[in-house]
Amino acid sequence: MRYCLLLVTALLFGCGGENSITDECTPGESVACVGAGGCGGGQVCLGDGSGWGACDCGADGDGDGDVDGDGDVDGDGDGDADGDCDGCYDDELCTEDICDDGACVFRPLTGTGCGDGICYDGECCGGCWDERWAGSCQPGTELSVCGFRGQACEDCDDGEPCTEDACGELGCTHTDLHDVECPGGICDRGACEPCGASGAPCCPGGACEGALGCLEGVCGSCGGSGGPCCPGIGADACPATDLTCEDGVCEPCGGRDELCCLFELDRCGPSLGCYDSICTCGELGQPCCDDHTPCLRGYMCRAGTCDVP
Repeated sequence: MRYCLLLVTALLFGCGGENSITDECTPGESVACVGAGGCGGGQVCLGDGSGWGACDCGADGDGDGDVDGDGDVDGDGDGDADGDCDGCYDDELCTEDICDDGACVFRPLTGTGCGDGICYDGECCGGCWDERWAGSCQPGTELSVCGFRGQACEDCDDGEPCTEDACGELGCTHTDLHDVECPGGICDRGACEPCGASGAPCCPGGACEGALGCLEGVCGSCGGSGGPCCPGIGADACPATDLTCEDGVCEPCGGRDELCCLFELDRCGPSLGCYDSICTCGELGQPCCDDHTPCLRGYMCRAGTCDVP
């Protein structure tokens, strides 16, 4: 009978599982213990440091968040078990699963990794996150999909060959293209227009149909003074002998203060010389002009050339 009483006493008071009430300790210190029936718990040092209080099987003795030995969780950090929360696991990568005062809580995570993506407010996003509205995950990571600052765009292609489609800070943008080839023509301020005919825009590279020439982006008749140069090079660009092709335009040539005719034997008219591509006379070393002032700046005409007096 005495043996049985001793056994019951040991089970009730945690024989060998508690720190002695007479062991000196630091007041308020907490340690793990094994209480009655083999439960895990914690003991707290008495206020005067003279020993340990009884083993409390509902306390977190070692501060690891789990109440020792029984699997309960201290979710709110108050040192006490929150209660039984069996199965607090939702199988989601972007939630923190905890037991708070006996209830399962799944806190959404943001900024942590989740496989090939990043957690945003509890959702694992493998693309870009659109924060303009309530927040949503958009697939893909290219700028054409995500835009700037992660703001997502739908497919920005408007189906027009003469617009440049892009995803900007405020969504899709469509910029008009000009002088760019498009199917059957050329882009003219965002519209695909036929090119090459008389009065129509010039085709890419300044091309026009047949004998037409391109002037200021428009095809028209060529070879006349002030008109576009004709296709071809040399004298074919401006057929008239008193015209020369300059920057795509047939300009008068050979006369005084006019361009030198590039493809004529006599590049300038009588009493004129070609100086810096301009037909002129009267300056020092130049031919004497055939008018009432043969030489300028007081030079004298000697043997058909202006010279110092």
